[in-house]
Amino acid sequence: MAKVLKAKRGRQSGLNKSQAIRDIIGGLEERPSPKEIILKLKEKGIEVSPALVTNVMARSGMRRRRRLRRNGVLRVGRPVHAEGLSMSALLEAKKLVKQVGSVDDAKRALDALAKLL
Repeated sequence: MAKVLKAKRGRQSGLNKSQAIRDIIGGLEERPSPKEIILKLKEKGIEVSPALVTNVMARSGMRRRRRLRRNGVLRVGRPVHAEGLSMSALLEAKKLVKQVGSVDDAKRALDALAKLL
């Protein structure tokens, strides 16, 4: 549930803290840190917690990508889903599956290639 800011005299100003955070994010070109957002909102007289800023950023698509290291291989972010791939990439993947015989064999070949890189 979004928190609504209250005016100093107890009246509601109608401003939503989450929307204020999204407005700050939208006005910047680079991905800001939560501390930067908190400072900008503090200048406007709005107090927000770091947890709220982080949650709003995550829901706005500004998630931090994790770097995972498995079996000596550096992987970035979450697994790629078919929706995020271009049609040409999917066609190339289809060619690979056709060459090696099955999807499982293609996965094993790609895992072996990832270990080499």
